[in-house]
Amino acid sequence: MNDVIMLTNNAMMDLFSNIKYQLSGQEIESLFHPAQATTMLGLLNFQDDFQKSTGLNQLWFKDSRTVAAIAGNNPNEGFKIRQKYIIQKPDPKGTFSFRVPLKHIFGFCNDYEKVVYGFKHQLTLVRKGDNDAIFRAAATDAVRLFCQSFLGICHM
Repeated sequence: MNDVIMLTNNAMMDLFSNIKYQLSGQEIESLFHPAQATTMLGLLNFQDDFQKSTGLNQLWFKDSRTVAAIAGNNPNEGFKIRQKYIIQKPDPKGTFSFRVPLKHIFGFCNDYEKVVYGFKHQLTLVRKGDNDAIFRAAATDAVRLFCQSFLGICHM
């Protein structure tokens, strides 16, 4: 049986109300409503083939319809691919991990290419409810997401 429930496109950003980056206590950038901001930037910056390559590691696969449909003549392809990635494929079912580069969240990371030594780097993620990150059919029971850990690693 297929569960007609999945995380939304760019769902990792839907889990937070605010994301802040600080360098030795000095705020470098703060992003309110990160899901809306990063989705808009992603739609402008990512080519269509991004979702078929590394984009799925960020749960970036755009919906083709506004309904949670994985079967029939007109399925929602984005929902179907994300559902297969998280619900059908892994063991145990529903476990997943993601990698979201800081340059996909913060604008300054696109322009800054130097390594900063000797400073304390702090990434603050303010968690919000799960409802915005979950895409499900109307008859599907509600679920909760449990996040075990977040680890920020610099990409060079």
